[in-house]
Amino acid sequence: MVEQVNVIKSDIRTILGSAESRRLRKSGLLPATIRNGNDISYVTIDQKEFDKQYFAGAIFSSPITLDLEGKKIDVIVSDVDNHPVSDRPIHADLNQINKNQEIIVKSKLDFIGQDKSAAIKRGGFLHINTRMVELICKNTESIPTNIEIDISNIAVGDKIRSDIISLSENVRLKKKKQFLIASILGRGGAKADEDSDNEENPEGESTNEADTK
Repeated sequence: MVEQVNVIKSDIRTILGSAESRRLRKSGLLPATIRNGNDISYVTIDQKEFDKQYFAGAIFSSPITLDLEGKKIDVIVSDVDNHPVSDRPIHADLNQINKNQEIIVKSKLDFIGQDKSAAIKRGGFLHINTRMVELICKNTESIPTNIEIDISNIAVGDKIRSDIISLSENVRLKKKKQFLIASILGRGGAKADEDSDNEENPEGESTNEADTK
């Protein structure tokens, strides 16, 4: 279960465009969109407060309450654009959370047991294919902030796939087809395994560190 963060001030924005977005960011406001079904609202969010939540981690699985010009709404972050140098958020896409509707979130994968792994102690290393997975949750109470994947008993050459993920009854993977999460690679086997990863992961799950934030 995740805890909601403090209320963040937000306002409707009526002027769009890159020049206006730059002006807003200089004044301490983060341009954002809120999707509610087929409706999209263009808003600004207090940059400092959003950054605080973003750099604390689990931003994609932690509901946020916005005070949108006096009206409280709950949202979940679906995507963030970052500055190429500072990595600071420069735009956010949000989905409004509605009661009695399922919620799509992104939860971080935490790979545990590396200190106990015989494969890693013998010179193997963990090649991570994806660091986050999309989940469909029944409600905010069922959202997991992270998912632990125990690799302590994984052998060199073994592949870790999505069927290893254990979820509660109110949570399911958004992607129905099984996909590759990680591999334990050995010396001289990296290229072959990475080529195999690409074949098993045609949708191109990202391995970029920035995607875990």
